[in-house]
Amino acid sequence: MKRYNIGTVVRTSLLSAVIITALSCTHKKTNITYDFNQIPDRLWIGEDFWSVPIEDWQVKNGRVECNSALQNSSVSLLTNVLGETKSDFYISVNMGLLNEGTNEGSSGISIGVLAGEEKDVRDAVYFGSGINAGINTDGHAFLGMSTSDLPVNFDFSAFNIKVAGKYNSGVLTLEMLLADKDGNTVADLSMKPESEISGIIQLKNNFRNANSANNGPKFWFDDFKIGGSKFEHQPENSFGPVLWTMYTLSDNTLKLSAQFPPLGENDNKKAGLQI
Repeated sequence: MKRYNIGTVVRTSLLSAVIITALSCTHKKTNITYDFNQIPDRLWIGEDFWSVPIEDWQVKNGRVECNSALQNSSVSLLTNVLGETKSDFYISVNMGLLNEGTNEGSSGISIGVLAGEEKDVRDAVYFGSGINAGINTDGHAFLGMSTSDLPVNFDFSAFNIKVAGKYNSGVLTLEMLLADKDGNTVADLSMKPESEISGIIQLKNNFRNANSANNGPKFWFDDFKIGGSKFEHQPENSFGPVLWTMYTLSDNTLKLSAQFPPLGENDNKKAGLQI
């Protein structure tokens, strides 16, 4: 199993090794754990992810935390996406409540997120939609339109969501298990999607709900795991630690700057220019 400690700015040699390994295994079964324990506290999650800047995501205490009061706040996994092959897969994440907020809300995973017209991952990040799986603080779990009541006094401080996609005679079934902090299964849901699914995976805080307002609960996410041969590694989707460069040329003088994301105090903040 590959375990990614996406902590400091990735060194070229390490990044190359990861890419070469992933490319050689593109059509094989993927098993990856995104472990945030080695990342210093910072706003930038890592080159495999995109968090919407105004939604106030951060790495803190070895996990990803959402401090946004907005609905539908998301962190998108960029570099491992669900392909169009009819192959089994799974997604798992540990979660917990940071703040109850003033309104009820829901949180979890969006699966197979695609934009309506474009297949570009950048469009999916902002304008895509998929199948939602998660919990609502009013006391129920959901997978698409399927729901299940949670036990009375369910402890939202820590729990696990696992969603598996399984094919039988070419027909896809999604299954979701919700486990409490002691590992006991408290909800078991399933559904058959109306069409094939492909696209990116998003962690979501407060799914958009027309019946509720902002200022909902805030959650943390940790030990984000994906697996199965339906996942395709697409390293070209990575973004950072150099996000972009800008330059001017005047009187034969070149001035160039490199733009980093917000890094932590212990991150390497040096960029090298090779000519």
